[in-house]
Amino acid sequence: MKNKTLFISIGVIVATLIVALIIQGLSGNLRGFKADITYPTTNAIAFSCDKTSILVDERATCVLVGHYTGGIDGIDGIFNVNNNLTIESIVKNSSIFTGEMDNSYFTDETSPANFEIATVTVKGTTVGAGRLAYVGVDDGDETTVDKVIVTYNDGEDDASLDDATINITVTDSQGGGDDPEPPLSSVCTLNSLTVSSGQLSPSFSKNVYNYMLTVDNEVDSITINGTKTDANSSVDGFDSYELTVGENEIEITVTAQDSTKNTYNITVTRQPAIDNTKSSDNTLSELKIKNVTLKEDFSSTKTEYTAEVENNITSVDVQATVNDERANVVITGNHDLIEGNNTILVKVTAENGSVKTYTIIVNRKKSSNEPCVLELKSTIYKVDNTKLTLELVNNEHTLDMIKSNVSSSCGTINVTDDKIVLQSGNEVKTYTINRVFVPKTGQNVVNYILVILGIGLVIGVLVYLKKKTK
Repeated sequence: MKNKTLFISIGVIVATLIVALIIQGLSGNLRGFKADITYPTTNAIAFSCDKTSILVDERATCVLVGHYTGGIDGIDGIFNVNNNLTIESIVKNSSIFTGEMDNSYFTDETSPANFEIATVTVKGTTVGAGRLAYVGVDDGDETTVDKVIVTYNDGEDDASLDDATINITVTDSQGGGDDPEPPLSSVCTLNSLTVSSGQLSPSFSKNVYNYMLTVDNEVDSITINGTKTDANSSVDGFDSYELTVGENEIEITVTAQDSTKNTYNITVTRQPAIDNTKSSDNTLSELKIKNVTLKEDFSSTKTEYTAEVENNITSVDVQATVNDERANVVITGNHDLIEGNNTILVKVTAENGSVKTYTIIVNRKKSSNEPCVLELKSTIYKVDNTKLTLELVNNEHTLDMIKSNVSSSCGTINVTDDKIVLQSGNEVKTYTINRVFVPKTGQNVVNYILVILGIGLVIGVLVYLKKKTK
């Protein structure tokens, strides 16, 4: 019984110590650093940082510590960084400082030989050699000098310490040491496409590149305009065009920042002068694709349809029946189908020359049996293509950092702060971005495990003691 009591007592003490140590470790960045700090062995000040190599937009936390035998009651200095870093926060050690950062004093009459001055958080801004320094000031002026001024306890004699500096290398996500050029955009699509007369067939979509447009004979010119998806791209073709009777081919070319190009083709048909003595019926009584089902029900007044075929289908048989046998039908775009969207045009010309165009967008599926999924350029992220989630192991990653680390070989990606939309043809997948908690500097993950074990042990001991007292 005595042995059991001894064992329980020891367990309670150990558990209490573990919990106390963990609580101390979690009580703040400054306390969390204590185990990692090496104080100067001579009279000096120095930085102790959790890391000396960071990425752009990543943070490092540094503690400024000092040693002065005999103690001091004052220290004058300021923090600064070069252009590769920015200072995000400065937290003074409240047990030491009572005044402003550049003119602060110990609250006690004598200071310890080793003392912690402040915690500084810096962020990488551009790739290169970063420098964090605590430098002296001259009588409170902004002019920096070579020494940090300290004052003895008696307040009469002054001494000085060398400036404290530390280098923090800022790199890109691949670890490059030089300031890299930002990646060039490959986006070369339009966000909108407008015409001054008539209506495009099919209705505009940034990933559809072939259109028909029919205008009356009285329309002898047309103006093409629109907007770009990416401001860094350029567009050639937004202009006014003279129209001849019949077909007029117009091309709108969008060139991305990296020189990738897409061309939108518009076939503008200017109708001949109408002969009112002839039939104007340019409608269909039936429209279908052999062995393929149109997604929309046919109507002679409806001009836009969609369908989907397997990857092994490269040509389809479009069958169109006119209401008036005197009308003429021309079908284009139904051969040599590419993967993705294909525009098939069914042009019906009435006896009097008036034209109506029916459009079928046929999506030819991708060749791979694998679904179009989100891919990662960096192992610091985790993606679940089943649950459609992206997990960030650093909850401070910016939108640009996320964009640079995700990709897809089979679709287009749009990234926002909380989701990623992947589109491949008519298929759209929306991934949720989960930002995962990351322990702050000095908060070792092992500590959390020890906390859980310690709490579990304490609960177990309390349960045991409760049973013994019954």
